[in-house]
Amino acid sequence: MDFTQAIEKRTKEYEDTYSLPERNAEGKAFEDLCAFYLKNGPWGKSEGVAVWPWSNPANPIRLEASSKEDRLPQDTGCDLVAEDSEGNYYVIQCKYYPNSTLTLDEAHLANIAALAQRYHIPQNHVIFCYVAQSVSPQAQNILSHYTCIREDELDNPDFDWGPMFGEKKRASKELRDYQKEAIEACVEGFKAEEYEGKRQIGKLIMACGTGKTFTSLSLSRRLSQGKPYKVLFLAPSIALVSQTFQAWSLEEEISPLIVCSDQTAGTGKGLDDEIDETISDIASPDVTTNSDEMVQKWRKIEGKNNPLRVVFSTYQSIEAVKEFQEKTGVKFDLTICDEAHRTASHEGSLFSLAAEPNYIDTVKKLFMTATPKIYSDAVQDKAKDEYATVLYSMDDEDKYGPEFYRFGFGEAVDKEVLCDYRVLILAMRKGAEELEDIQNLVKGTEAAKTQIEKLQKELNRTRSERTRLQAKKDMLKFEKHLSTLAGKIQGAYIDLSDLKASNQGEVYEDFEGRVSFREAGDENSSEDLKDKRFAHSAIGFANSIRNSKIITQALSSDAFPGKYPKIKCRHIDGEMKSDARLSDLLWLKQGQKNNEIRLITNAQCLSEGVDVPSLDAVVFFEKRQSQIGIIQAIGRVMRKADKKKYGYIIIPIMLSEGETPEDMLEDSDEYGAIWQILQSMRSVDERLDAQINTLALSKKAEKGNKSKKKKKGEEVDELQEKPQQRSLFSEDMQKKVVSYILSKCGSSMYWEDWVANISGSVKNMINEIDELADTPEIRPKFEEFKENLSKTLHKEQSKEDAVNLIAQFIVTRPVFSILFPASDFDSNPISRALESIAGDFKDAYSAYDRELGELKFSMEQAAKAVAKDPAARKRLVKNFYEKFYQKVFPKEADANGIVYTPEPVVDFMIKETDRLLEKNFGKRLQDEGIQILDPFSGTGTFVTRLLDKDLGVIDDEHIEEKYKKEIWANEIMPTAYYISTLNIEDAMRQRTDKAVSFPGAVLTDTFRISEAKDMLDSSLFSGNSDRENGEEDRKISVIISNPPYSKDQGNANENNAHGRYFTSNHDGVDDRIAFTYKKSVLSDVRDTHPLNDSYVRAFRWASDRIAQNGVIAFITNAGWLRSKSGAGIRRSFIDEFNDIYVYDLRGNARVHDLQEGENIFDIQTPVAITFLVQNPESIHRGHIHYISTPDFSTKEEKLELLEGAKEKEPDWENL
Repeated sequence: MDFTQAIEKRTKEYEDTYSLPERNAEGKAFEDLCAFYLKNGPWGKSEGVAVWPWSNPANPIRLEASSKEDRLPQDTGCDLVAEDSEGNYYVIQCKYYPNSTLTLDEAHLANIAALAQRYHIPQNHVIFCYVAQSVSPQAQNILSHYTCIREDELDNPDFDWGPMFGEKKRASKELRDYQKEAIEACVEGFKAEEYEGKRQIGKLIMACGTGKTFTSLSLSRRLSQGKPYKVLFLAPSIALVSQTFQAWSLEEEISPLIVCSDQTAGTGKGLDDEIDETISDIASPDVTTNSDEMVQKWRKIEGKNNPLRVVFSTYQSIEAVKEFQEKTGVKFDLTICDEAHRTASHEGSLFSLAAEPNYIDTVKKLFMTATPKIYSDAVQDKAKDEYATVLYSMDDEDKYGPEFYRFGFGEAVDKEVLCDYRVLILAMRKGAEELEDIQNLVKGTEAAKTQIEKLQKELNRTRSERTRLQAKKDMLKFEKHLSTLAGKIQGAYIDLSDLKASNQGEVYEDFEGRVSFREAGDENSSEDLKDKRFAHSAIGFANSIRNSKIITQALSSDAFPGKYPKIKCRHIDGEMKSDARLSDLLWLKQGQKNNEIRLITNAQCLSEGVDVPSLDAVVFFEKRQSQIGIIQAIGRVMRKADKKKYGYIIIPIMLSEGETPEDMLEDSDEYGAIWQILQSMRSVDERLDAQINTLALSKKAEKGNKSKKKKKGEEVDELQEKPQQRSLFSEDMQKKVVSYILSKCGSSMYWEDWVANISGSVKNMINEIDELADTPEIRPKFEEFKENLSKTLHKEQSKEDAVNLIAQFIVTRPVFSILFPASDFDSNPISRALESIAGDFKDAYSAYDRELGELKFSMEQAAKAVAKDPAARKRLVKNFYEKFYQKVFPKEADANGIVYTPEPVVDFMIKETDRLLEKNFGKRLQDEGIQILDPFSGTGTFVTRLLDKDLGVIDDEHIEEKYKKEIWANEIMPTAYYISTLNIEDAMRQRTDKAVSFPGAVLTDTFRISEAKDMLDSSLFSGNSDRENGEEDRKISVIISNPPYSKDQGNANENNAHGRYFTSNHDGVDDRIAFTYKKSVLSDVRDTHPLNDSYVRAFRWASDRIAQNGVIAFITNAGWLRSKSGAGIRRSFIDEFNDIYVYDLRGNARVHDLQEGENIFDIQTPVAITFLVQNPESIHRGHIHYISTPDFSTKEEKLELLEGAKEKEPDWENL
């Protein structure tokens, strides 16, 4: 039961029982509710308060008056009397003026003040409980000296009115799963810090509106374990202190001590100043203002049984808390710093003192915020050099500790704790007829006229030509500003008045419809829009109080006559008293019940600690100075409410006549607001962060093609279509918007940072797997797995190899299941084997469920961003794989020479191979009997391109048979094998709309695949062994690949080589190199070490494996082409093949010859594509065909040449 229901019920009881008139019944009912609240509310619970009606002769003040024969005045102004457990008296006046026609003024307050003075009752023991829509300024000044219980305290949703009417007490709150996780993470975090001998400090990051207050209470309860536990709770405002005190007290039996060492915590001197607060804003008469009072009250608290002894204080009062500790020696068990971003300030400020390691004596310290504040090194250096001050930044673990837990906006939306948001960007064009009326209204506002008069006086007073010219510029600038502001007011109204239409702009699927752009067009009139869904309540931000007042005054009149719905506006700022502020907030809240839009402007003072009701929208009329302020405001609009699906972020912008959006993108304040909002949200919304950065993977963004937009009628709210709107963005403009979003909001280090965030956890997990592998329960199965892995790869695998593979699978399996949801993982033999062994190590990775869950969540967002772009998904996989290996498994990355082949290279190699097959054998790649092998598959690029319909190599008639029987892909790195298989299967599904497992994927060391078939295991990896045998039995017609680039023992400090490939039968690949390439080397060449390179082995292996009628196509290091050590390779090619085709891509950075041009890979050595044709029916042997890229070619130019050579064979030069 809430407050409104309670007073209505009690009023009806008085009306029915005593036949009282409604006003009298309401007054009596309100007194009863106040008495119940004072006794059972936060203060009453903690202080054991008893309450009597003034009319009760037994109330202690009347008893005292009677004993002294003191004749009391007829009207004392007192409605209730209270007494706390220490015998202190309190007098209470109750006023219920819910109707806006009644005003609470100073006359209502005079009598009770006189009574208090008469009986020596302190000012803070005079309590005013009231509900009033209007409070006179004089009354506000009087109330600021007393304790006030206002409607927002009485209407607190956490307070249970049911027991007043005999109802069962409401059940205590229950923690949500993420709150339990947060508490557990904090407890473990503190333990870890203590174990490592560090101070027990850390950060708890939770999105606005996700229950940090309740989480912190529950954490304190958990840490206290039912024993006396001393907590210091610091907050930046009196309002937040009051809210937290109420929330904790209503939920838990605590002994509170509330500290406010100054009468005001803010002065409200401007838009960005603190709001004007007094201790009367705290819903308790028991507020301490100095350290001596704290000492006295603490001694009383120590005598109570409540385990939680809590000091609630503002940061501004931290010096009083310090003095209290010095006088008593009290050491807090836990200090909680709420809105901790405020402590990231300059050294010596009251806020930053909370982050000082030894300022407050405490065992544990927790910094809570939704928006951690971090200063860059450059900003910190500038502060030191130019301002001689030190800035505290929340990434400084010495002061703030590690991050214990994070629950971001995106995850909160995903778990339905918050509602999602939509960014609506509407462009208005200056000079449009519909703007004329609103422009006149804006210019006619008092705030605008006052500024114009001020500028005019300056213009008239100025005598010098220079200053006169400046005064004219100032006047013109302000007039232009008024015109712009008028357009933004109109644009904001258009969006606020019809949220349905607002979703119908150019809506980018890249952002899942989160961002829409449109230009104002033919909005419907009110009679056509009976089904409009509009914003009932909104807050708006301007960058000055003057602009806020202009907006309010313009909208105070009938700004949009004949339009539906009506809009009403109020201005609010930090200088306003709490009563006026509360009145405006109640007015805003009631907008949900009225058929109108209610807008409060200049809402800076609502960002922290003020209970803003559920909002439909927030409007940014101008850029904001604070990114954190933006996030706090947006956090307000994302709070859940009944039937609320989205919170809307509205950014109206202005275009001049004839001005295009392109003109404004680079430097305009208009578009600057867009980048600022998106960048702010990107910093806290991991979904948007992933989506913006994943845009870079899309060909649409790379090539500048039009980004797909949702069709009309497919808007996010599933509402009906509106008439066609004029598009703000042309196709070309759309690509520019995507490009600018990337440049303004994206992070080039996103993927590196992303993997870096989990690398530490993965390495810790590897250590735990390593330890578990030696336990008696798991060791036998682990050894069996290692032995089978060794047989599969034809090389002894170390314990480290097997442990790393298990860890890789645990981390990547959920990622790949997200990226490839249609894949059948159980059909893959390697997946089945790894799934089985990974289950035995659950104890090792369950501790990292949170970190791995965050990785999975991030990948889900990235996957959504590329869901309809298969090519972008491949690049996403590539990025993850590359960064993952380089960061977590650098030795594996180095050993296997991870290099990714550009698509134009792959396409050219496939097409040229197809042409050479037809030219030499009359066959095509798609023909039956042409067995195709990629022996070094990597992530499957060659096979996926081979299957691509647009490449046109295999037609629909042949695709399924070719896929099932005549394509093979080997890979030695298990994770790469896994990705390769998934990519290939996904490509086939894209081609045929069928999910078919790929039977040609083989996990093996290609160089050892022919060695000792009796080594092949038939149990754990049996499916893989069968595939390996099947490949070995085939006559391979085409071998096409990008072989690994690494050398034997390239780094003498790393044991990364795969070993020597010699066999007892002298038919190993290294044996064959010795008998051929090395044997043919000139006698004066002593260094044959380059012939140990993996690509040389690839040439030798492929030359021996290819059928008599076949083609080899490799892109490799081109060192063999001109080096002395490569002479043996060149001679062998001439001896063994009929035709040798070399496309020399050059790019040798080691010769310092610019003519070489850029390298198509990020390597120093030159690169070449080689085609080797083995044709026994040819009448010639050793024919060489050569072409090279032109001098000074860039990487892009070289790739363009290959792109062109896909359809037209290059002009080979016959040597």
